[in-house]
Amino acid sequence: MNIYKWLKRKWKGLRRLISTKMYPHDDIKYLMHRFKINFGYKPNIQNPQTFNEKLLWLKLYWRDDRCYRLVDKYDVREYVKECDLENILVPNYGMFESFEEFEKAKLTFPCCIKVTHDSGGVWIIKSQEEYEKKKKDILKHFNRKVYNHGREWPYYRVKPRIIVEEVITTKDGRAPWDYKIFCFNGKAKFLFVATQRPEDIRFDFFDLEWNHLDVKNGHPNSSFPIPKPEKWEEMIKIAEKLASDFPHVRVDLYYEKGNIYFGEMTFFHFGGNVPFEPAKYDLEFGKYLVLPKANHDPLKK
Repeated sequence: MNIYKWLKRKWKGLRRLISTKMYPHDDIKYLMHRFKINFGYKPNIQNPQTFNEKLLWLKLYWRDDRCYRLVDKYDVREYVKECDLENILVPNYGMFESFEEFEKAKLTFPCCIKVTHDSGGVWIIKSQEEYEKKKKDILKHFNRKVYNHGREWPYYRVKPRIIVEEVITTKDGRAPWDYKIFCFNGKAKFLFVATQRPEDIRFDFFDLEWNHLDVKNGHPNSSFPIPKPEKWEEMIKIAEKLASDFPHVRVDLYYEKGNIYFGEMTFFHFGGNVPFEPAKYDLEFGKYLVLPKANHDPLKK
């Protein structure tokens, strides 16, 4: 990264911090200000057109109490079972209500450790030594207040907890590829595949016919082709079943050795804070999102 890009990123981070201090309780002003920092223009909140403008609108004017449960990485497991999809759940080794309780647990390695209430709090741990090195990072994520960063209201009520799951094994021993399927009113429209985690993350977007889309969002494209999973049609059906009752949700699935696994559900991709390159895709993807009737007044807490 050259010095110009580094300084630009640091300046953006400082402006975001300032906006948090300026508008601690005013969601409208805070989100409008953050949007302008990230995208370089003031969002059209009265008549949103782009995908990210519509995500901002949903943050402010839409509520569905079911979302509080579905963004919780532990509670969402019951929802998956209710959809008769228990077979795609990764085996769970335990859930811990506090970090102190978690520290006392006897872990079996390898294992996958997750915090239930934030984004990015996932660690594949292969040994006690590796766990000791990651412990501070796990505690940091456990104490993180996700809602304060992007005002993503579903995270407001999620209680911080830690879960330990079985590791999805892969041929190369790295994290499994993550198939993130964007659904609108229960219909899948496009996806991206996250590869090369955690060291060199790559995102590749596709339509449902597996045509690669020339778009970047947060991370560069991979340097190698991404093959369509053999059970791709089944993965679409699973995503649509889980997403059937919502105007928009991203359903994350894994596919390894012929098996489909559930990852998580996300209602605000990247918090609505990361531009698409080229920007035309923000408008194209926005066409899929038909906004529901407003059922929340952001001026009333």
